[in-house]
Amino acid sequence: MKKRLLFAGAMMLSAITGFAQSVGDYVYTPQGKFQIVAEKVGNIVTPEFTGWTTVSAEAETPAVSDQFQYVNADAEAGTPGGYLSQKNAVAEGMTYALSTLEPGSTYVVSVTMTQPEASTPNRNTRTADHGVTANVNLLNILGVNGDNSEDVAEYSIPTEIIPGEAKTYSYAIVPGDVARAYTLKLLGFASDVYINEIKVQEALQVADDRTIAADLDYAKKLLAMRDWSDADTEGLQEMIGAADAMLAEPSTTQVDLDDTRNALNEAVKDFQAENMDDFLPEAVDKIPYGTKKTDKQSNIGVWQAFGGAVGRIFQTSGNPYDIGHYQRASTWGNGNGCMGLTYKVNLQPGSYIFSMEAMAGAREDVKNSWDVNTGLAFARGIMYVRPVGDETAEANIVNANADYEHSIALASTGYYDMNPAKFEKHTIVVNIVEGGEYEFAIKTYAKEGYESLKYGSVLYPYNASIYAKASSEYTLAELTYEEAVREQITTGRAQLTKAAENVANPARPWVKPELQDSINKFEPIIAQYEAMSQAEIIATYDKDAYDTSNKNLAAKDEDGNYLRLLVGEVYDLATKNVIAANRAFDAKNDTLASLKKSIETAQKTLSFRIYDKATGKPALEAKIAAAQEQYNALLASEYSEENAAAIVATNAELAAAIEELKASIPADAITLLVDIDFDNAVGTDGEATLTGNLGSMLVSNFSTVTPTANEKGIGDMVFELGIDANGEKLLPGVLRVGNGTGTVDIAVPEDAYGTDVVRVSMDWWFLRLSDGFVGFWMKDEANENVMAMYFNPYNNATGSKVDPLGLIDAGGYVGNTTGDTGSYADDNKTHWEYVLDYGNKIAYATAVLKNSNVVTVEPVAFSGNPFINFQLQSNYKNYIGRRCWFDNLKIERIAADPATVDPNAGISDIVAPVSKTGKIYTISGVEVKNATKGVYIKDGKKFVVK
Repeated sequence: MKKRLLFAGAMMLSAITGFAQSVGDYVYTPQGKFQIVAEKVGNIVTPEFTGWTTVSAEAETPAVSDQFQYVNADAEAGTPGGYLSQKNAVAEGMTYALSTLEPGSTYVVSVTMTQPEASTPNRNTRTADHGVTANVNLLNILGVNGDNSEDVAEYSIPTEIIPGEAKTYSYAIVPGDVARAYTLKLLGFASDVYINEIKVQEALQVADDRTIAADLDYAKKLLAMRDWSDADTEGLQEMIGAADAMLAEPSTTQVDLDDTRNALNEAVKDFQAENMDDFLPEAVDKIPYGTKKTDKQSNIGVWQAFGGAVGRIFQTSGNPYDIGHYQRASTWGNGNGCMGLTYKVNLQPGSYIFSMEAMAGAREDVKNSWDVNTGLAFARGIMYVRPVGDETAEANIVNANADYEHSIALASTGYYDMNPAKFEKHTIVVNIVEGGEYEFAIKTYAKEGYESLKYGSVLYPYNASIYAKASSEYTLAELTYEEAVREQITTGRAQLTKAAENVANPARPWVKPELQDSINKFEPIIAQYEAMSQAEIIATYDKDAYDTSNKNLAAKDEDGNYLRLLVGEVYDLATKNVIAANRAFDAKNDTLASLKKSIETAQKTLSFRIYDKATGKPALEAKIAAAQEQYNALLASEYSEENAAAIVATNAELAAAIEELKASIPADAITLLVDIDFDNAVGTDGEATLTGNLGSMLVSNFSTVTPTANEKGIGDMVFELGIDANGEKLLPGVLRVGNGTGTVDIAVPEDAYGTDVVRVSMDWWFLRLSDGFVGFWMKDEANENVMAMYFNPYNNATGSKVDPLGLIDAGGYVGNTTGDTGSYADDNKTHWEYVLDYGNKIAYATAVLKNSNVVTVEPVAFSGNPFINFQLQSNYKNYIGRRCWFDNLKIERIAADPATVDPNAGISDIVAPVSKTGKIYTISGVEVKNATKGVYIKDGKKFVVK
């Protein structure tokens, strides 16, 4: 037999067997690979329990024989030798003091266990600081100094014993230069688990082939993935041969094997850089250890997570990404049985090699259930590459369908047991024949018998790579370069088209000669680039000079060469100049357009019936007429700094005139219905009435004291005035919104507001809510919404809000994340005014944001029903650190002239509905199942059903 085969045979002997290894055997341990050279301590499983001591919390330590029993082999057919078993169900364990081990020598402890009688495997379900819990078998080897102080090593393994099969666990002890006594500790094994044999043997550490196996497998698959006759493979072949030779030599040291592994990986790296495209060039896409904290995100670069607490990803600085961190006491995949990562990408025909490192296992609450030496392997994984199907096929994919990957994958690793404590690398090679969209992925499942474990689970992915050799004439890098060049050329042409449209637009009359000069100068340059062929463009590519990391497209090296090559040249010589010309044109003409917008805003303001009685209308009308005359004159003139300054001044005058109009509503035209500012409000715990200047708010869940961080439950979400911080009451005149309702009843006039206007104004400070809605309702006598607004400031997406007037979508609020007192600042305040015109039955709203920015939305129709109360409400249920604030509620009735306008006047943005499916709301925010004739909201848009 050849030497290489002899070594391979020796490696086979090192696999876990039923009994402790013999002299000459090779043994794998968590600390590396060792060869047994001599027996140090023989089997210490004996009838006399010599050397054993009970682990017990009792005052008087019981004898070992009171808790454990020795069973002779003759009494148990099929069980070689005698064995120890637990006799007392509450036994904690026992220890054995090993004799002092000699300095400079290395030892291997081997423990053989069986579970002959149980119908199901005895498996570890949780380990907490190596403590004793139900259904756990732990082997601990504790190193102590001669003076009995704790030192050196502690190895702990949660074991898995298969019924009817003996299994041996081995661990290395390396005392170093100091003589130490060691203690073997057996803890927490079930009564049907038997200890058959325990030995301590002297050993010699040898090269661990596991450290290079995955990298060597990758290199060999890379070399075999296609015909490399067009590439120099000599260096790669040489290093593969060197690694094989190392593994064939039993005397190889670990240091030599590590050096060979590093050289092999360098050869692979050089070969791929010279001959292949890197699909994951950025560090984050390769899934590295993190440099900062990641909390509850769902992607890692191009990788999308799924399963495991809705694909939530967690990471702390210097640690790997953790998928499943937020599962807590959930089963694997948070109930869907699967979690992992996918990367979908369009691929051209060619050869691809995909690798990723990963480990996976259980976690207990928020603490890992393993360390570098321990872990229970109860997860299996599969990496695969598959084509992405049509919409119907994709919708039918079930993550937990374990047969799916085999049925559709072009290539896969097959299912493999995942290591719970150490990253293991796996590799796939696939040939893509037809270009299209493909998915690279890793999926993980609980192994059979572990699906119901509820101590959570995590997948740690790491160091992904995808390299390719395209079948086409050009590499992916070259084609990507051509695409970037074409993008600049296309952008230049689009900017020229825009410039021509600007020159032809009579509403934008300023600086047209300058813009035409730019068109005349740069159009021939763009046309020249447009005429270049694919070959001509790619011929300018130089992978060593092409620098995509430099975001300045026009950047050059010290010799004047563009760092982005032709991309930078097209941009610098043509595209950027046309962009600049259009921007200069727009900036000047936008100034003129701003005057037109100011005139339109002022005219629109005059049309609102809320100002029918305002004495400032004639003054605003005069300002509008003067501004219109000025606009007409400027439209026929040319741009100048003086003209631009005049426009700015007129805009300011119109804005001031609008404010004067608002302030000129006579006092006798305003009836104050509610005025609550909370400055003097007081309340008691529970349901409380907070009295304002006029009217009061009944709060369903109020507290006079801020709950502490430890008071979880309803106390976390109370309404309160201000907030207690370090013994001081802050912001006592502002209402901190809790989980519940604050109701303000309104004394509705006998004429039910007649044809007048009602204005509802309020101040908000919105802190992002990680779970929950906040807003208000105005209810009529039938408890229907007359008007409503509520949304989730943390997730302001379609479906998470009711915003019938479109104020939120128009940017009508300020959000903040700096904490309670940090959010309550003038710059973070949102002032809202909701106006209900009962004469025309239309409603609109205005928001005043920080820096006095004003957002006003177009009017929409509403029911016209009088509202009888205002309800402030939130269902926020998370921790006490995040909350919103509310203040200065004012409800006013403002007299207006009799209505003469069409009730539908002012309604804008009405579009025909695509369908009546999906969630549909009335203008007041009430969801309806069947939309009959009227105006409704769907997907944030107003539409009419006739």
